[in-house]
Amino acid sequence: MNHQPTPDERTRRLIAELIDGELSVTDAAELNQHLKSDPKQAEQVVDQLLLDSLLSEELGSESLTALVDLVSNDTTSGGTSQSAKSPTSVLRFPRSKRRLWQSLGGAAVVAAIVVAFVMGRWESTALADAATVVRAAMVTHAEPVERVYIVQTERSATGDAGFNPPRDVRVATQGDRFYVEMNQGERRWYWGLDADGAIWLTMGPRRAIVVDQDECGLPLQYISNLYTLNLESLLQNFLKHCTLSHAEGPGATHSITATPRRRWNGGWLRKATIEVDRETKAVRRLVIERDIPQHGASTVTFTLVDSRTPDESKYRPEGHLTEPFRLLTRETQPDKRRELMTNWFGPTAERWIKTPETKPQ
Repeated sequence: MNHQPTPDERTRRLIAELIDGELSVTDAAELNQHLKSDPKQAEQVVDQLLLDSLLSEELGSESLTALVDLVSNDTTSGGTSQSAKSPTSVLRFPRSKRRLWQSLGGAAVVAAIVVAFVMGRWESTALADAATVVRAAMVTHAEPVERVYIVQTERSATGDAGFNPPRDVRVATQGDRFYVEMNQGERRWYWGLDADGAIWLTMGPRRAIVVDQDECGLPLQYISNLYTLNLESLLQNFLKHCTLSHAEGPGATHSITATPRRRWNGGWLRKATIEVDRETKAVRRLVIERDIPQHGASTVTFTLVDSRTPDESKYRPEGHLTEPFRLLTRETQPDKRRELMTNWFGPTAERWIKTPETKPQ
């Protein structure tokens, strides 16, 4: 009679395969279920990974920060995280730090669970640091969850914005994607960026326009700078280009202040404050202070108000339109776009799209 392993024996075997880099995609999914249903087993994974790192000649006695770097490496490199691509993505570590984990077959949720437990240990020993909190937030925001933020904007009186933003603005974001809902009285419109960086805007339920990057006038560029929320890239840039400081935030949050180093001027950032929920590791509040040439200083505050299952269609203009609809592009009806924009937003929208006769402002 064949011996059937007990649940504990089965879990121990899966953990051993995880550490040895032999865990299949199917077994990774099974291990994920075990870890999600039993926190003690998840902590056992952390213990095993810590022990393995301490016994490794390559890793030596690296700190817990280094372990989080290893576990979350793919979720903090490049523009798109592995977990955003697939719930069973293969995680790979830097060559200089690979040993038994060099072809780790666990799903990205394993990394998220490990980071969560390591974060918990840091917090319990008052050793949490700013970079670790930001990395944990990156893992959380790579999950297939859409988060909605209300937006408040304060601008200086200097500069000609060519645009008066409405008070009711919401940004829905998942990973490095977003779309913006703007409400002004009874009028509502949506806008976002496509894969090539072109801006799309809806004009009512049956029409949308697309403006390529190279034909965006300064006012439209300014709108994009204010409201774009590519959280993965933004957090990655904070890690790479800013000096980070950590403090206790309001209402059970970590408060991280990001101040750009002199050699990085991306987005004209002066300072950012990120409040990360201690339990969920989601960004609960984000305040971005900028000084944009020709438009002066601005402070934009994103405050989390909802978390939900994403509707993939909403990240494209078609998802906000009703059939039959029209998409107006440079190739289809270039002049009609300007006419629609001035009818919708007023005479100042005339400068939102460059024309061959108009020199760059």
